[in-house]
Amino acid sequence: MLLGGNPFQLKELCVELDLINALQDYNGLMVGLSAGAMFMSKYIIITPCSEEYPDFQVEEGLNLDGISIYPHNNTEEEEYPQRLVAGDETYVRNDLLKVAAEYGEFYLIQDHLRESGATDVSLIKVSDGRVEYYTENQGKIWKVMDGKVTKLV
Repeated sequence: MLLGGNPFQLKELCVELDLINALQDYNGLMVGLSAGAMFMSKYIIITPCSEEYPDFQVEEGLNLDGISIYPHNNTEEEEYPQRLVAGDETYVRNDLLKVAAEYGEFYLIQDHLRESGATDVSLIKVSDGRVEYYTENQGKIWKVMDGKVTKLV
């Protein structure tokens, strides 16, 4: 299980500990939460969204299944907004489209705790190149590609 935090620091730590090959060759169930999901991705994607992340930063991840995940895209809207404020981070649709145009498609995941206590969980499972989507409590998954953000679930 790869947990959250800063995905670039997680990658750096795994490089320092010489774990990259072991993770890429692991033949079992691997789960990534937040930064962990980003690190498992083809690309670790950050758009300018907060004081901690003021610039675009895209680096290669573990590329376990050829897809890229960008978590914490939490919104009640059925269409991805032009500007999404999620906690202390702000995501701009045009920034996401800019990354997709340069690095290829990626998925936006909704995964937040509501004030009522309900959690909007969205998961992507990839096995043998097959992608499956799971959501609960109105969780959402979007795909960014071809100049648009499309709601999948």
